[in-house]
Formats: sequence, structure tokens, C-alpha cells
Amino acid sequence: MEDLKYWVALHSVEGIGPSLYNSLLERFGEPEEVLRASLEDLTQIPRLTEEKARGIQESTDRLEEIEDLLLALDDQGVRIMTIREEDYPEGLLDLKNPPPLLYLYGNIKEEDSQAVAIVGTRKPSEEGYQKAKDFAKGLVEVGFTIVSGYADGIDTAGHLGAIESEGRTIMVLSSGINHFQLKEGMESLEFLRERGVILSEFFPKAPWSVGGAMARNQLVCGLSRAVLVVEAGLSGGTLNTAEEAQKMKKPLFVYRYQNPPPSALGNEGLIKNGAIGVESYEELMQVLEENESLVI
Repeated sequence: MEDLKYWVALHSVEGIGPSLYNSLLERFGEPEEVLRASLEDLTQIPRLTEEKARGIQESTDRLEEIEDLLLALDDQGVRIMTIREEDYPEGLLDLKNPPPLLYLYGNIKEEDSQAVAIVGTRKPSEEGYQKAKDFAKGLVEVGFTIVSGYADGIDTAGHLGAIESEGRTIMVLSSGINHFQLKEGMESLEFLRERGVILSEFFPKAPWSVGGAMARNQLVCGLSRAVLVVEAGLSGGTLNTAEEAQKMKKPLFVYRYQNPPPSALGNEGLIKNGAIGVESYEELMQVLEENESLVI
């Protein structure tokens, strides 16, 4: 925990995101050495302003507060994983700027490397909500873990579908883990811990932000072998997740409606732009089995 306090102290500095954090590790080796560095040495890092450098130096004044935070997180059962640990998720290492720290309630298991993301609008139709659960239930029954962003609507349906079928799910937060709140249908933190993982890349006290939500979408894709969009509007975070999946060359599936509701008006556009339209879990699996290039 002694070394960890320096990792977390550096993580607490405003404006030090994964890119700068990883650049600092590359230059100085350890977070403790970053905190001890001179203003002159710090500002040699590209895009690290004098203001941010002073923020790094001033973070040493908060080490006692950081130690208290670490003790509180430990009491809550939250694990802090650094990018240098052996069990750091391999899929995240492939990101352009992998998170230097992950805060986890629950443990990532080997079988979680076989995961599918289920994502969509916060205000879905009844059909979409039920379809998300159906897809999740089918996927966990053949051994997949369900990943999503723990937002209301389709994300929650995906998580619940996995849990109700006694499968595993990874809930990726768009804020610090201290802001986590149980949603309806989820019995307790301990219940969720038995079924999967609550995960955040943000400092525990960090509030929700648009940037945080977009970073969360990258993690959802990075942790998954494929992404399924159930309902997407003509704009919004679901389209951002779909775009990230395509950038990462992950198979992108989209639920094809016979009569799309207003909340799914973006689905057909995704299909026209290269996503694979499917109408059921069975069809999704058939497409995978028939196309070796899509095997996940």
C-alpha cells in the first residue's frame, strides 16, 4: 500500500489523464519519482503545462488524505490494480492510452476474456429492453461474460440478463467508484461481486462527465471481443461506442427491428455503415460460426 499511495496521489491530479500519466511513467519510472521531480523536469513532458506540474508537486501535501482513502477502499473491498500487474486486462493494453489504474469491486477472471458488450439507449422501448436481456441470457449460457456501461436502459438490461441467468457481467462506470449506486433488480454489492465486476478507471471521487462517459465507452469495447448495439438513436453515446468498436476492429452487431421505435432510429444507419444486423441471439451465434474472420 506504501507504493500505491503514490500511484493514487498522481491519479488525483486534475488534468493528468491516461496519456500524460503513462508518459510520466515512461520518463520517471515510478509515480513516487514523478512526485519528487522538479518543475523543470516535469515540464519537459509534452503537453504537461506548468499548472499541471505544480498540481503534481502539490499532491504530496495530500498523501495522508490518500492513505485514508486507500484504507476506506480496502474496507469496502475495492481493489486498485495498476497497469503493471500481471492480471491487468489484456484487452485494455491494446488501447492507445490504457488506464494506468483500475478500481475494482470484484475480480476479473480468466473467463472474462471471452466477453461481449451489450449497449444502447438509456430510454429504450419495451422490445429493446427485453431483447437486451434475451441476448445476454443466451450469451452467458454458452460461457460469455456481458460487458456494459451500467447506464439506465439497455446497459442495465444486459447486466440483469446475465445476472438472472447466473452468468458473469462487468459493469464499467463513467465516474469514480465512490459514486456507484445499486440499480433496481440488483440485490447488494456482495451479490454483484459474486456475479462479476464493478470497474472504474477514474479517481474514486470523480463525478460523471461527458469525457468520462466517452472514456468509459472505450473501456467497454476494449474489454469485449464483440459489441452488440440493441437500440441507438440518431446521436448519443451508443453511436460513440459503435464507432470505438469499429476503430478497434471488433465485430459490431446491431439488432434489426421489423418496426423500429423512435429510440432505435440509428440502428439501420449503423447496419448501412458496416455493422451486422441480427434479430436474435441464435442468429448472432450463427453469423459467428459461419464467418471465421469474426470468430471471437
